[in-house]
Amino acid sequence: MGWLAALLLTGQVYWCDVDGERRMQNWPCDEDQPRTTAEAPAEPQPARATAPRERPALVNLSIRSHCREIRESTGSYQVEQACVEGEQEARSELRSMSIPPEILAHCNEIGQRTGSYQVLQACVGGEIEAKRALP
Repeated sequence: MGWLAALLLTGQVYWCDVDGERRMQNWPCDEDQPRTTAEAPAEPQPARATAPRERPALVNLSIRSHCREIRESTGSYQVEQACVEGEQEARSELRSMSIPPEILAHCNEIGQRTGSYQVLQACVGGEIEAKRALP
């Protein structure tokens, strides 16, 4: 099972230090790897008093090329078709959601790295859930 399928089934993403680089994976980090469950926060930017803060837009990803890459790695047209359908459904659901700007900005970065609306959707869901759970 690929990491995308496992992520969709488990809803877990682990950020681990692999050879000095942070990598996303769907299994827990090895004992000697530092681990986090979310991307490190970006450096704080100074507030601009003169310009209104723009709400981030949902990132535009290429579903066809993402799913074609998956087909090429699996050799299955059925997997490509399921990927396209899943990506289109995730994109549609994300477009209809009201997502807090800071969560959308963070998850857009994850989506751009993976090329997947399904991963972006899992990120948004996890971040919203974690935000609600915090005191």
